[in-house]
Amino acid sequence: VRIEWARALAKLGTEAAVQALVHVVGAEQDPLAQEAVLRAAGALRDERIAAALQARLNAGLPYRASAAALEGLGRQRAQAPFDELVRHSASTSFGGHVQSGALRGLAATRRSEALTVLTERSRVGATPYNARPASVFGLGELGKNLERGERERVRERLVDLLRDPLPRGERQVDDRAAGGVALRPCRSLGVHR
Repeated sequence: VRIEWARALAKLGTEAAVQALVHVVGAEQDPLAQEAVLRAAGALRDERIAAALQARLNAGLPYRASAAALEGLGRQRAQAPFDELVRHSASTSFGGHVQSGALRGLAATRRSEALTVLTERSRVGATPYNARPASVFGLGELGKNLERGERERVRERLVDLLRDPLPRGERQVDDRAAGGVALRPCRSLGVHR
């Protein structure tokens, strides 16, 4: 019920809904609900929500809830804590959840500086196997919002990943991998096999 309530508040997006979400982010203690609640709140760009997400992240969260908080912080665009997202993108965690959340958060910032980090993290050996697909997906998402020259760098990197030595790297760009999740942004950049 709390998860659906948080999603409904985020969809509503009014001032009262933001205030309620800030309270819920700070109060939610159920590990089974934390990820969904933080993800719903993080869908809104608001400095109060960003502060609540940051406070919860600093206090310590389960892996998947941390990932949701980092993604929500990235969605704050210009107000996103870029250095913290970069720091978490270099960390390792169980299953790569936290690192994946940071990589998706970097893409959500829409900052051109994220291109360098995501490109580096997409290289073989730079990121653990479980988190590396998030860097590939992040490149595709970020590329949709970059200027032409930077978008070309993204396209070239995604084409390079089609020849990735690890099968999972290629599959992230391949339409058969995850229902085209990573390929949709690649196609908008003009990447085709």
